[in-house]
Amino acid sequence: MSKLSITAEELKLIFKDSLYAQKRVFNLKDLMTYTGWSDKNIYRLTSLNLIPFTKPTKGSLFFDRLKIEEWLLTNHSPTSQEVDDLVNKHLFKNGKFKY
Repeated sequence: MSKLSITAEELKLIFKDSLYAQKRVFNLKDLMTYTGWSDKNIYRLTSLNLIPFTKPTKGSLFFDRLKIEEWLLTNHSPTSQEVDDLVNKHLFKNGKFKY
């Protein structure tokens, strides 16, 4: 039987991740921690309206975690296998597919 061993640092990371998973609204600092981005990068994205955010007061930015996750998963870059599958499907559909 193996023993479960976990360090204090690992426990802190697990706890931090679970807090972010439960949190629905992020402030700037939360988003920086969640994504690893700098405040400068986040401000640039908001000023260009590239990232979903709200600004209920004149200075504070807030981010809906679910919208951020959805936004992060946009513009999917297909794998080579997915491209091959699409090409083969197109060729087969147009009668140009040869075995």
